[in-house]
Amino acid sequence: MRNTLFAFLLIFFACQSQKPQESTKTTFYVGTYTQKEGHVDGKGDGIYKMTFDPATLALTVTDTISGMINPSFLALSNDQQSLYAVNEIGPGSEAIGLFEAYSIRKGDFGKKMFSNSTQGYAPCHIALSPNGKLAIVSNYAGGMVSVIPLSVQADSGVQTIRLPAVKKSSPRQDDSHPHSAIFSVDGKMVYVADLGTDRIMAFQVDETNQKLAPASSPFFELPEGSGPRHISLSADGKVLYALCELNNTIAVLDISSPVDIHLLQSISTLPADFQGKSYGADIHLSKDGKMLYASNRGHNSIAIFKVKLDGKLESKGEVGAEGKTPRNFHLTNDGRWMLVANQDTGNIALFDLKKEELPVFVKSIQVNTPVSIVEVK
Repeated sequence: MRNTLFAFLLIFFACQSQKPQESTKTTFYVGTYTQKEGHVDGKGDGIYKMTFDPATLALTVTDTISGMINPSFLALSNDQQSLYAVNEIGPGSEAIGLFEAYSIRKGDFGKKMFSNSTQGYAPCHIALSPNGKLAIVSNYAGGMVSVIPLSVQADSGVQTIRLPAVKKSSPRQDDSHPHSAIFSVDGKMVYVADLGTDRIMAFQVDETNQKLAPASSPFFELPEGSGPRHISLSADGKVLYALCELNNTIAVLDISSPVDIHLLQSISTLPADFQGKSYGADIHLSKDGKMLYASNRGHNSIAIFKVKLDGKLESKGEVGAEGKTPRNFHLTNDGRWMLVANQDTGNIALFDLKKEELPVFVKSIQVNTPVSIVEVK
């Protein structure tokens, strides 16, 4: 009897071990351009919902939220039930830029919950406060930053800040052009990358009134012609990495003292022998903070850097983006994968971050004019 039972258990566990492991699919949302603008021929249908199965490596577009114009940049609410999107409407249009919220709950998926005017043109980035109560929208055209309390949901509650213009020699720097913002780790400060003035603007957060006020040291000025575009912060909040679009560098700033911000390093995102035109786009630190990645439009690559103990960067080379004009890219929450939105070839490329030292291309999926990618936790 004992031998029979033992044999049965061996067979049972052998069968269990042969059963395929259940995989957990990950859900993403992809912002796109939906119409032709000066810098892009938008062909998107709106915001795409996409799933990724790490067991089979299947990337699949499963749904679309449509009806908006150029939902180019997205952000998810803290409770993962609402999706925020800008409508990147530029000057010359009768409409002005919009900040909108859509439900992604099963019962009312895709329902527009509210819409705020950003009171500026070409909104291109959303930063959410750590507590999820405040959104900062960067309006590229006209130098306007919009401060939107998410509890108000009315245009009257929006604070607008006009950033000062500074005369520059570059045609791209004819005015202030805020391109992104980021909250400090504690949520008490906001830093804005102003491509038009070569400045990182600094603001204090008035949590009571849900507004911004200039910091005691209101800006740090980068070298002429830098054009800061997107920002990433170290986990301890002491080092700020600014990807500069115009001179293709990453500026590494020590911000441990708000009154004594200083430049630690400026390092190129391009190989030394590159001769063509290229423009920096997006920047992200790895989940463990040991690596930093940046996208190059023109060179069409992802630059990879090792983060040293002092916060400075060491170049590890570049990998091709597997498409043209890589805009934003996303590092998955588990730290394993990178998805790159290639705007002009209409594809999202998947890379494995753990297979080798440099990202390894896995596959690509066609998505019309993708710009930004966010992941549901």
